[in-house]
Amino acid sequence: MNIRKIVATGIFLSIFTSSCSKNLPKCTGNCDLVTFSGNVADFTSGQPISGQTIKVILKRTSCMICSTLNVAAGSSDANGYFEFKKVMDTSLLQDYYIEVQLTTTEGYITRIAPADSSVGYLYPRSKEYDFENIDSSLATIQFKIFTKTSLRINLHRNTAVITGREYYDLLYKFTGGESTSLGEAFVMSDANKDTVVYINTAANVFTTISSSKFITYDSVVNKTDSVKCSTNPGNSIDISY
Repeated sequence: MNIRKIVATGIFLSIFTSSCSKNLPKCTGNCDLVTFSGNVADFTSGQPISGQTIKVILKRTSCMICSTLNVAAGSSDANGYFEFKKVMDTSLLQDYYIEVQLTTTEGYITRIAPADSSVGYLYPRSKEYDFENIDSSLATIQFKIFTKTSLRINLHRNTAVITGREYYDLLYKFTGGESTSLGEAFVMSDANKDTVVYINTAANVFTTISSSKFITYDSVVNKTDSVKCSTNPGNSIDISY
Protein backbone atom coordinates (compact mmCIF):
# COMPACT_ATOMS: atom_id res chain seq x y z
CA MET A 1 0.00 0.00 0.00
CA ASN A 2 1.46 3.31 -1.07
CA ILE A 3 0.05 5.72 1.50
CA ARG A 4 2.35 8.73 1.64
CA LYS A 5 1.15 10.06 4.95
CA ILE A 6 -1.82 10.44 7.27
CA VAL A 7 -2.11 13.92 8.61
CA ALA A 8 -4.36 15.78 10.98
CA THR A 9 -4.96 18.77 8.73
CA GLY A 10 -8.64 19.43 9.20
CA ILE A 11 -8.06 23.07 10.11
CA PHE A 12 -6.11 23.71 6.91
CA LEU A 13 -8.61 21.67 4.91
CA SER A 14 -11.46 23.98 5.87
CA ILE A 15 -9.42 27.13 5.21
CA PHE A 16 -7.63 26.43 1.96
CA THR A 17 -9.38 23.82 -0.19
CA SER A 18 -12.70 25.63 -0.15
CA SER A 19 -11.39 28.90 -1.60
CA CYS A 20 -8.30 27.90 -3.65
CA SER A 21 -9.51 24.96 -5.73
CA LYS A 22 -9.84 24.45 -9.49
CA ASN A 23 -11.40 21.72 -11.58
CA LEU A 24 -9.17 18.98 -12.95
CA PRO A 25 -8.15 19.94 -16.51
CA LYS A 26 -9.29 17.76 -19.41
CA CYS A 27 -6.77 15.06 -20.14
CA THR A 28 -4.90 15.54 -23.44
CA GLY A 29 -2.01 13.12 -22.90
CA ASN A 30 -0.76 10.35 -20.59
CA CYS A 31 -4.40 9.55 -19.88
CA ASP A 32 -5.40 6.79 -17.49
CA LEU A 33 -8.78 5.76 -16.08
CA VAL A 34 -8.22 5.79 -12.32
CA THR A 35 -10.52 4.14 -9.76
CA PHE A 36 -10.83 5.60 -6.27
CA SER A 37 -12.85 3.29 -4.02
CA GLY A 38 -13.14 1.99 -0.50
CA ASN A 39 -15.31 1.80 2.57
CA VAL A 40 -16.32 3.83 5.61
CA ALA A 41 -17.01 1.80 8.76
CA ASP A 42 -17.37 2.14 12.51
CA PHE A 43 -14.04 1.53 14.27
CA THR A 44 -15.46 -0.57 17.09
CA SER A 45 -18.26 -2.54 15.42
CA GLY A 46 -17.02 -2.68 11.84
CA GLN A 47 -20.51 -1.76 10.64
CA PRO A 48 -20.64 0.23 7.38
CA ILE A 49 -21.61 3.90 7.63
CA SER A 50 -23.49 5.65 4.85
CA GLY A 51 -23.72 9.30 3.92
CA GLN A 52 -20.13 10.28 4.72
CA THR A 53 -18.62 12.84 2.35
CA ILE A 54 -15.62 11.73 0.30
CA LYS A 55 -13.57 14.07 -1.87
CA VAL A 56 -10.53 13.42 -4.07
CA ILE A 57 -8.18 16.28 -4.89
CA LEU A 58 -4.67 16.86 -6.19
CA LYS A 59 -2.35 18.98 -4.06
CA ARG A 60 0.98 20.41 -5.09
CA THR A 61 3.99 18.77 -3.50
CA SER A 62 5.73 20.93 -0.88
CA CYS A 63 3.21 23.71 -1.26
CA MET A 64 0.80 24.60 1.52
CA ILE A 65 -1.39 27.42 0.20
CA CYS A 66 -1.28 26.65 -3.53
CA SER A 67 -4.51 25.93 -5.35
CA THR A 68 -5.75 22.34 -5.50
CA LEU A 69 -7.38 20.41 -8.35
CA ASN A 70 -10.78 18.82 -7.76
CA VAL A 71 -10.89 15.24 -9.04
CA ALA A 72 -14.12 13.70 -7.69
CA ALA A 73 -16.60 13.95 -4.82
CA GLY A 74 -19.53 12.00 -3.41
CA SER A 75 -20.59 10.04 -0.36
CA SER A 76 -20.57 6.50 1.01
CA ASP A 77 -23.62 4.38 0.10
CA ALA A 78 -25.81 2.17 2.30
CA ASN A 79 -22.99 -0.38 2.49
CA GLY A 80 -20.42 2.26 3.41
CA TYR A 81 -18.91 1.92 -0.07
CA PHE A 82 -17.71 4.70 -2.34
CA GLU A 83 -16.26 4.61 -5.83
CA PHE A 84 -15.18 7.25 -8.34
CA LYS A 85 -13.70 6.67 -11.80
CA LYS A 86 -11.82 9.53 -13.40
CA VAL A 87 -9.66 9.95 -16.49
CA MET A 88 -6.46 11.70 -15.40
CA ASP A 89 -3.23 12.89 -16.92
CA THR A 90 -0.77 10.78 -14.93
CA SER A 91 2.05 13.26 -15.55
CA LEU A 92 0.31 15.60 -13.09
CA LEU A 93 1.78 13.47 -10.30
CA GLN A 94 5.20 14.91 -11.10
CA ASP A 95 4.03 18.09 -9.36
CA TYR A 96 0.97 16.91 -7.37
CA TYR A 97 -0.01 14.13 -5.00
CA ILE A 98 -3.45 12.63 -4.48
CA GLU A 99 -5.41 13.32 -1.30
CA VAL A 100 -8.60 11.42 -0.47
CA GLN A 101 -10.56 13.31 2.18
CA LEU A 102 -13.33 12.19 4.50
CA THR A 103 -15.70 14.62 6.23
CA THR A 104 -18.10 12.93 8.63
CA THR A 105 -21.67 13.87 9.41
CA GLU A 106 -22.40 15.55 12.73
CA GLY A 107 -22.85 12.33 14.74
CA TYR A 108 -19.34 11.02 14.06
CA ILE A 109 -15.82 12.06 14.93
CA THR A 110 -12.24 11.19 13.94
CA ARG A 111 -10.38 12.81 16.84
CA ILE A 112 -11.04 14.60 20.12
CA ALA A 113 -12.19 18.21 20.12
CA PRO A 114 -13.37 20.78 22.65
CA ALA A 115 -17.13 20.72 23.00
CA ASP A 116 -17.25 24.29 21.66
CA SER A 117 -15.29 23.29 18.52
CA SER A 118 -12.93 26.19 19.10
CA VAL A 119 -10.17 24.56 17.02
CA GLY A 120 -12.24 24.60 13.84
CA TYR A 121 -15.56 23.16 12.77
CA LEU A 122 -14.21 20.47 10.41
CA TYR A 123 -11.13 19.50 12.39
CA PRO A 124 -12.59 16.70 14.55
CA ARG A 125 -14.70 15.42 11.63
CA SER A 126 -12.05 15.11 8.92
CA LYS A 127 -9.47 12.52 7.94
CA GLU A 128 -7.12 12.38 4.97
CA TYR A 129 -5.06 9.75 3.14
CA ASP A 130 -2.36 10.87 0.73
CA PHE A 131 -0.93 8.90 -2.21
CA GLU A 132 2.05 9.60 -4.47
CA ASN A 133 1.30 7.08 -7.21
CA ILE A 134 -1.59 5.56 -9.10
CA ASP A 135 -1.84 1.92 -8.09
CA SER A 136 -4.16 -0.66 -6.52
CA SER A 137 -4.07 1.03 -3.10
CA LEU A 138 -6.41 3.70 -4.46
CA ALA A 139 -9.12 1.03 -4.77
CA THR A 140 -8.84 -0.28 -1.19
CA ILE A 141 -9.18 2.86 0.93
CA GLN A 142 -10.52 2.18 4.42
CA PHE A 143 -11.86 4.95 6.65
CA LYS A 144 -12.57 4.01 10.28
CA ILE A 145 -14.60 6.58 12.21
CA PHE A 146 -16.20 6.82 15.65
CA THR A 147 -19.60 7.63 17.09
CA LYS A 148 -19.34 11.02 18.78
CA THR A 149 -20.20 11.44 22.43
CA SER A 150 -19.50 14.04 25.11
CA LEU A 151 -17.40 13.81 28.25
CA ARG A 152 -17.46 16.02 31.33
CA ILE A 153 -14.11 16.17 33.16
CA ASN A 154 -14.45 17.29 36.77
CA LEU A 155 -11.09 18.54 38.04
CA HIS A 156 -10.50 18.96 41.77
CA ARG A 157 -7.31 20.65 42.97
CA ASN A 158 -6.09 19.50 46.38
CA THR A 159 -2.46 20.62 46.20
CA ALA A 160 -0.86 24.05 46.39
CA VAL A 161 -0.36 26.30 43.37
CA ILE A 162 3.34 27.04 42.78
CA THR A 163 4.00 30.72 42.07
CA GLY A 164 5.32 31.11 38.55
CA ARG A 165 4.09 27.64 37.63
CA GLU A 166 0.33 28.16 37.72
CA TYR A 167 -0.44 26.21 34.56
CA TYR A 168 -2.24 22.87 34.67
CA ASP A 169 -1.81 20.97 31.41
CA LEU A 170 -4.23 18.47 29.91
CA LEU A 171 -3.77 16.14 26.95
CA TYR A 172 -6.46 13.86 25.51
CA LYS A 173 -6.50 10.82 23.23
CA PHE A 174 -8.83 7.92 22.55
CA THR A 175 -8.11 4.33 21.54
CA GLY A 176 -7.77 3.99 17.77
CA GLY A 177 -7.62 7.72 17.22
CA GLU A 178 -4.94 9.43 15.19
CA SER A 179 -1.52 9.92 16.71
CA THR A 180 -2.09 13.62 17.27
CA SER A 181 -3.89 14.60 20.46
CA LEU A 182 -5.65 17.75 21.49
CA GLY A 183 -4.29 19.45 24.57
CA GLU A 184 -5.13 22.50 26.60
CA ALA A 185 -3.98 24.29 29.72
CA PHE A 186 -5.54 26.66 32.18
CA VAL A 187 -4.21 28.93 34.90
CA MET A 188 -4.88 27.76 38.44
CA SER A 189 -6.10 30.28 40.97
CA ASP A 190 -8.13 30.46 44.17
CA ALA A 191 -11.22 30.91 42.04
CA ASN A 192 -10.96 27.63 40.15
CA LYS A 193 -10.18 24.97 42.72
CA ASP A 194 -12.94 22.93 41.07
CA THR A 195 -12.95 23.15 37.27
CA VAL A 196 -15.15 21.49 34.64
CA VAL A 197 -13.90 20.81 31.11
CA TYR A 198 -16.14 19.44 28.35
CA ILE A 199 -14.83 17.57 25.31
CA ASN A 200 -16.30 15.63 22.40
CA THR A 201 -14.77 12.17 22.16
CA ALA A 202 -15.48 8.67 20.83
CA ALA A 203 -18.03 6.28 22.27
CA ASN A 204 -17.26 2.65 23.13
CA VAL A 205 -13.49 3.13 23.41
CA PHE A 206 -11.28 4.43 26.21
CA THR A 207 -10.51 8.13 26.37
CA THR A 208 -7.20 8.88 28.08
CA ILE A 209 -6.69 12.14 29.98
CA SER A 210 -3.06 12.94 30.75
CA SER A 211 -2.25 15.85 33.05
CA SER A 212 0.78 17.55 34.49
CA LYS A 213 1.26 19.99 37.37
CA PHE A 214 4.25 21.52 39.14
CA ILE A 215 4.50 20.42 42.78
CA THR A 216 7.66 22.47 43.31
CA TYR A 217 9.15 25.13 41.08
CA ASP A 218 11.32 22.52 39.31
CA SER A 219 9.34 19.31 39.74
CA VAL A 220 6.33 18.15 37.70
CA VAL A 221 3.91 15.34 38.50
CA ASN A 222 2.32 13.61 35.51
CA LYS A 223 -0.88 11.61 35.84
CA THR A 224 -3.01 9.52 33.48
CA ASP A 225 -6.70 8.68 33.89
CA SER A 226 -9.05 6.98 31.47
CA VAL A 227 -12.75 6.34 30.98
CA LYS A 228 -14.81 4.36 28.47
CA CYS A 229 -17.67 6.55 27.31
CA SER A 230 -21.08 5.38 26.15
CA THR A 231 -23.22 6.88 23.41
CA ASN A 232 -25.62 8.22 26.04
CA PRO A 233 -25.19 11.69 27.56
CA GLY A 234 -23.86 11.95 31.10
CA ASN A 235 -20.34 10.57 30.65
CA SER A 236 -18.08 12.06 33.31
CA ILE A 237 -14.87 11.48 35.19
CA ASP A 238 -13.50 13.03 38.42
CA ILE A 239 -9.79 13.79 38.57
CA SER A 240 -7.98 15.12 41.65
CA TYR A 241 -4.68 16.86 41.20
